[in-house]
Amino acid sequence: ARRAAVKLTPASAELLEDNMAAHRLAISRGRYATAIQLDDVFHRTIAEICGLPMIWRAVDISKAQMDRGRYLAIPKPGYGEQTIEQHEAILDALKRHDAEGAARAMEHHLATSL
Repeated sequence: ARRAAVKLTPASAELLEDNMAAHRLAISRGRYATAIQLDDVFHRTIAEICGLPMIWRAVDISKAQMDRGRYLAIPKPGYGEQTIEQHEAILDALKRHDAEGAARAMEHHLATSL
């Protein structure tokens, strides 16, 4: 997230904002599989902004166990909303080009996701 805060462009910020709007809608409508896919897109987009798409590929290959937990957790009240709030904190820091704030927000998100 530190690197993304430095490299974020208006176009990439807009991509992340659009992703979050779609993610919020998916959660509100109970479309949990779609919400999980959008969560993945959010993180993949940040990796791409950093210029590190291979990082996401490594995560994608190894996240099967985490995905099982996400599919069990996401229908629980508040779980999806918490994810969206954390993504908003990450995006807010990125848009301020606050590298340390983005790193803290991402670390908090990853530490509390499951």
